[in-house]
Amino acid sequence: STRQLSRSQRSERWEVSATGLSAAFVRNDAHVLPGSFVLGASVPTVSAVKAVSAAQQTIRSLAQKGPTIAELDRARSVMLADVSRQASQPDSIVVLWLDLDTFKLAPLNIQTRALQNLTVQDVQRVAARLFKDDSPATIVVGDAEPLKASFVGSVEMRGEKPDLKTAADPAMPAKKP
Repeated sequence: STRQLSRSQRSERWEVSATGLSAAFVRNDAHVLPGSFVLGASVPTVSAVKAVSAAQQTIRSLAQKGPTIAELDRARSVMLADVSRQASQPDSIVVLWLDLDTFKLAPLNIQTRALQNLTVQDVQRVAARLFKDDSPATIVVGDAEPLKASFVGSVEMRGEKPDLKTAADPAMPAKKP
């Protein structure tokens, strides 16, 4: 539940700090090992660098300072309402039950209580652990040439051929016939 709260706070902070975002989302795939956070949005090409920079700063900010009490309270309210909604719909109950069994989660009432008891320090501690020394993958989709010019540093373009090792490469011995 700390990860889900963190997701909500990242989305809110990112949308505030990066103007021009449309269809912005933050997705947390906690059950995909080792877990992943995906921040995405549609932006004009000229704003892509600013949007990526704002997303990176949002993650660093949560890891270093944690959320504000107001952010935590808003995120908690949204999550508790979402859990309540899911628990009241038959189709969602099946998914909740399967998640409990598959991922060996605590019962829903215990998860709800843990969510109610989370503190700013809890969220900051988890965010710092998750994003410590992390070098995230940044993927930008759009017109390649303007984007490549905007993003300095290591840029890999889909469709470009990566450096392949040859049989003569000493790191890869040649196969015997």
